[in-house]
Amino acid sequence: MVKRITANIVLNLSLTLQMDATKDELVVEACNVKIINTKLTESLPNQTTIHKIGETESRYGLLLLGAKSPVGSQLPTAKEVTIVINGQRYDGKKPVYTHKTTQGRIDGLTQLFKLYPEELAVGARLSVSYDSSTETLSLKSI
Repeated sequence: MVKRITANIVLNLSLTLQMDATKDELVVEACNVKIINTKLTESLPNQTTIHKIGETESRYGLLLLGAKSPVGSQLPTAKEVTIVINGQRYDGKKPVYTHKTTQGRIDGLTQLFKLYPEELAVGARLSVSYDSSTETLSLKSI
């Protein structure tokens, strides 16, 4: 059995570069990498949180779960995720990705908001969970 483990790693990268204008060439003279923070997301148990849809989320097709929420903290950045809403898998025209730098934010959900106007209306409450082994974000109307 193979277990896939995902880690979020924050690095400090320091480069010393030399530019040779005659050859139009850039050379790396030195490279130093320092690990600032590491978080294994696979080792965390699945969490559930209650989320209320805000006006900004509805207007721009986003889910802003927050980096400190139990579910948002488990979401990796810049990763494709599968959305399941009320037991139905969402297959949009484009894949859904978490934001490339903001933890707990999912972009590209405008079509989902249009397909489920009642479930994702401003003020609607959802039970949200994330399964890191299948990379699935589950949304359930409350």
